[in-house]
Amino acid sequence: MSIFPRKLLRPCWSAVTVIDRNQLALYLHIPFCRQKCSYCAFYSKIPEPDTVRHFLNRLSGELKFRAGDWQKPVTSIYFGGGTPSLLSPAALEKILQVIEENYRLAPDPEITLEVNPGDLQSEAVLEGWQEIGLNRISLGVQSLQQDELNLLGRSHSVSQARRSLTILAKTEFIYNVDLISALPGQQAEDHLQNLAEILQYRPRHISCYNLQLEPETPLADRMKKGLLPEISEDEDARGYQQTRQQLEKKSYQHYEISNFALPGFKCRHNLAYWEFRPYAGFGPAACSFNLRERRKNRASLRDYLADSPRQPGVPHEKSRLDQQELKAEYLLMGLRLLQGIDRRDFHSFFHQSLADCYSREIAGLKEEGFLAESGNKIFLTDQGIMLGNQVFQAFL
Repeated sequence: MSIFPRKLLRPCWSAVTVIDRNQLALYLHIPFCRQKCSYCAFYSKIPEPDTVRHFLNRLSGELKFRAGDWQKPVTSIYFGGGTPSLLSPAALEKILQVIEENYRLAPDPEITLEVNPGDLQSEAVLEGWQEIGLNRISLGVQSLQQDELNLLGRSHSVSQARRSLTILAKTEFIYNVDLISALPGQQAEDHLQNLAEILQYRPRHISCYNLQLEPETPLADRMKKGLLPEISEDEDARGYQQTRQQLEKKSYQHYEISNFALPGFKCRHNLAYWEFRPYAGFGPAACSFNLRERRKNRASLRDYLADSPRQPGVPHEKSRLDQQELKAEYLLMGLRLLQGIDRRDFHSFFHQSLADCYSREIAGLKEEGFLAESGNKIFLTDQGIMLGNQVFQAFL
């Protein structure tokens, strides 16, 4: 029987005025993929049975070794990657047992698994995940058009995506669907067609991300060589605006620049990043933040597996953030939320008023129509949402 009981999550409502930072989000980077997507810059390797077994032992060791650094109650556990749905339920359960034995768990933590649609082709698979205590799935559909999946280098097919969506829609399981827009040559209608079909399944949460051309990825290389058409900014903007309209008509709350949720189903784990709360990352390339310094494990599976009794930790880098860097990070993350940031929370955390620190920048952005205020809240306008990077740059 699972140590994490099989039951539905309680609803996740809006954040309070002053955020509770006496809690912890855990991220577990599972660095294995059957094949590399053409746009992906996340660290991953092709899995081999012996390497996977060694990695799981090493991950358990890292979780145990670093447990003393984190005394806050764990409110969310997120299996990311890579493709964590490649792991067996038994392997996932062992990791959860290590966490339960070494960390304080808050009541009913959100436990999420990133899933490739090709890995969810039967109800028995979903039941296996439920039995070990998983209560949320992030399904990487990305597109429901085969030519777009081929362009992105996805390993699943449109029929597999539809099959996984059908399985999930028959249950009360909480799941998120990821979609990617602004592909080379894509028209707004192509993305909106994907979205319209996804809405037929009524997922609790939908993430609509613009394609980011990361340097040194195959897709970026093809774009640089002129082998693919340029991404149209006008089509991108039109598609984004109509995405918001379609989702809001269907009662989805637009709560973060790229994220929409039915009432009560915001992603608790991702809110930890946007609300400037502490998080701990485990596995190669995983990042952690304790509200003072940032830690990043080396992006090397070979180095990660090079364990020795005298050095049970894993290779990593640390950087301590000064007050100005912390304030900038707070604003860049908090302004991604459509509710924005609260002056009282800023003052509670930094013991300074937001006006004393950024009155000139805020006044300038309000004059340009990028920021607005209501009571103690400061938030992006519709224009600011469309030009978020320009807004964020003002605080750097």
